[in-house]
Amino acid sequence: MAVFRLPIRLIRERFGGDNFDDAGDWADGWLRDRGERRYRIEYSFDTDHANPWFHAMVMRIEGLPDAVGEALRRRLAEEGLGD
Repeated sequence: MAVFRLPIRLIRERFGGDNFDDAGDWADGWLRDRGERRYRIEYSFDTDHANPWFHAMVMRIEGLPDAVGEALRRRLAEEGLGD
């Protein structure tokens, strides 16, 4: 299972407000646009740290090949959604 941590502060900068669903839709659309089959994506939030700078939306994608996961990780960074 591939795990991606999208900092909440970056989601807010990119999509505005608390548009976390837009961030998820962006990642799902990126996969579909590349002809990748539909993956099961689970979302959760990690807000345990006392400093909100470290809060993140966590995406877990089941069955994602390593090469596709690395390409997605790079694209998330290019979109301003990765640290």
